[in-house]
Formats: sequence, structure tokens, C-alpha cells
Amino acid sequence: VSGIIKHTTKTDKPKEKTISPLIKKVIIVILLILLFVLFVYLRRRFIITYRKKKFRNNNTSKAISDIYSYTLKLLLLFDIKRRNEAYNVFAENVESELAGKYFNAGDFKRFMELVLKGAFSDETADRQEVETVETFAKNLAETIYNNSNPFRKIYIKLVVVLK
Repeated sequence: VSGIIKHTTKTDKPKEKTISPLIKKVIIVILLILLFVLFVYLRRRFIITYRKKKFRNNNTSKAISDIYSYTLKLLLLFDIKRRNEAYNVFAENVESELAGKYFNAGDFKRFMELVLKGAFSDETADRQEVETVETFAKNLAETIYNNSNPFRKIYIKLVVVLK
């Protein structure tokens, strides 16, 4: 009878499978990286969605003003800022710096004319003018992105979310 019944002591425990501390650390690091990637992705989606909503605002003055602000952020990639200069002088400076490589000569001046009319005057811009301003800004963003090195592309897409 004693051969059938196994006597156990308090020290006999079933063998539990344990995860080594190294594997736990690797799993934690992988989870943190995944959380970071998810955060960057969601942040990017939110910013792009919010920007599109602002650009499609029924108040054309506000839409043009938001597109202009976005364009100024694009120009900051070249360290171009509008200082206390007249808008036409600013437009000429931008044209002299970027025309030919990032847009056709005269395009930024036309962009600024529409911005001044739509956002900073008593006149109301029509939907076509808003679309023209938006198309210029999107094309500028695309051209800047396409002419950037891989590290700058990552910066543009993931850090400042300008494309």
C-alpha cells in the first residue's frame, strides 16, 4: 500500500514555469516601443484630421488664415520667417529663396495676394480661392518632402507632422 500512496512534504511543489528576468525586460521594452509607435501614429492621424477640418472651414477667411499659418510652418523648415516686413516684401524674399525649386516663380506672390484678400481684408474669399491657396500649400509640402533626405522626411512626417 505504501507504494501506491506517495508521501509528500511541504517542500515538494509542482514545477512552475517561470519567465527569466531577461525575457521580461525584453517584453517590457517591446511593449514600450509599441506604445510609443501607437502614440506617434495616433498623434499624426489626429493632427492631419484636425488640419483638414480647419482647411475645410465654412468660414473662408478662417480657412485661408489656417492654411497661411500652415504654410509659415513649412517655410520654417528653411528658417524663413516673416519679420516686421510688408507682406509683398516677404513674398519677394520667399520667391527669391525658393522659386524654381519648390514652386514656380510668381506662385508665392499669388498665394500671398489671395491670403491678404481672404484672411486680412474685408473682402470674402470664395471657395475656389480657398482651394487655390490650399493646393499651393499642399504642393509646397509635397515638394519639400520629396526633396528632403530620409532623416528630414522622418522629421517632417513624424515630429512636426507637416506632411
